[in-house]
Order: sequence, then structure tokens, then C-alpha cells
Amino acid sequence: MQDSQTAIFLHVYLFLRENIEKNGNDLFNILQYNDIQIIVVRLGNIMDKTTTVQARISDNLKTQAENILSGLGLNTSDAIRVFFHQIVSHGGLPFDMRIKQPNQKTQEALEELEKGGGIRHKNTSDMFKAWDKE
Repeated sequence: MQDSQTAIFLHVYLFLRENIEKNGNDLFNILQYNDIQIIVVRLGNIMDKTTTVQARISDNLKTQAENILSGLGLNTSDAIRVFFHQIVSHGGLPFDMRIKQPNQKTQEALEELEKGGGIRHKNTSDMFKAWDKE
């Protein structure tokens, strides 16, 4: 973590800790994972809930995500609220979206084919026969 991020994290931690001690209000949980402390803020107690968001995802993806979120002390709604706040804070998605790029060898083969080089086959059957001859 960069120094500025560490400082911000510390300020947030101290602010929340102070408010818990003053108010006795359970605004957040502190989770310990090895040497890392994770603060989970209970945004549901702080924010208005005025709009419903729906998304279609596979059951498998939903189950996997909910298992991870549960370990963090979050439910799906909490995670979506955190995600939306991060979108607003970052002015876009809070992570890089990338298309997986081919490795160097594949890129060179594609370029060779674009220049008219390489071996071309009429169908996969001919391709496999050529491989068997090698």
C-alpha cells in the first residue's frame, strides 16, 4: 500500500474507532486475516436505500460471490453499494478492464498469417493429418 493510501486508511480507521467508542454503535467490523486487518463498514446503517437494482447472473457465480462476501461480513446489497460508491469515487470502474492479449508466440503467428505466411489447411481434418506427418 502506498504511503498516502496508508494514511487515508489510518484516518478512516481512527474516525470509525472513535465513533464506535463514543456512540457504542456497531458501524463496522474489523476482520483479521494473517497480519492484515480489514475494516468492513456497515453502509446499510448509514445510507438511504431508495432504489432497487436487479441483475441477471448465473447461480454458480452468485453462490461463489456470496460465499466470499459472507466471509467478509457483507451481503450482496452491501457489496453492490460499496461497488457503486467506488464507481462514483473513481469516476469509472474501480478496476482496469482488459481484453486478454495473446502471448508473444501467438501474436507472431497471427502477424505471419496476416502477411500471407504460415501453413493453411482447407479443414481441421487436413490440419490433423499434417500434424501427424510431423
